Amino acid sequence: MSPRIKPVLRGRSWKKGDLQGITPEELRAMIKVAKSNRYGKRNECMLLVGFSFGLRVSELLNLKVGDIDLNNNQVHLERLKNGKTHDPAISKALQRTLRAYIKERNARPHDLLFTSQWNPEKAMSRGFFHRWFSETAKEAGLDVAKRHPHAMRHGLGFTMSAAGMNPQTIAQALGHQSARMALMFYGSVTDDVADRARKEAFSRYSWL
Repeated sequence: MSPRIKPVLRGRSWKKGDLQGITPEELRAMIKVAKSNRYGKRNECMLLVGFSFGLRVSELLNLKVGDIDLNNNQVHLERLKNGKTHDPAISKALQRTLRAYIKERNARPHDLLFTSQWNPEKAMSRGFFHRWFSETAKEAGLDVAKRHPHAMRHGLGFTMSAAGMNPQTIAQALGHQSARMALMFYGSVTDDVADRARKEAFSRYSWL
């Protein structure tokens, strides 16, 4: 895919209520597409960081290199809606990817992590990121309802829910002020998750 994304027409081809979360498998398909040009390392990092920490677009594009602490394997996040800050751990796989990307850029701590490809001193625009994400998701074969950056955030929530994590834990990961929002979006539990939870709970009692 060309690094210069053609503008898309205004308006949506999906309804807001139809918005879904991408799965880890769909994320991998998007990364495969996104790595196909000379901005491949940057593109891979944007998708991995956005999905891994459930970031809004502005939160992702406001990250600075200094927010990535590879010595302590943490990233410093500031949530824009409520001002909450936290420092979640970075997985080993993401550490390797980020280290390679930062080294390739020879970036300094005060530099923005993801910059405009036409002017490395400026932040990447939200409009460009939205268009790029939509085109990448389309080329990767994702449904229309998943061709929006917020699908990464929902994807983390659904992935954690499918793993049996409670709404409070999901809310903390997504930076929600309370668990109510997480419960509304991700509170439904599949039969498989409920069955695993039941077996795990009952396994502690040999007489049940």
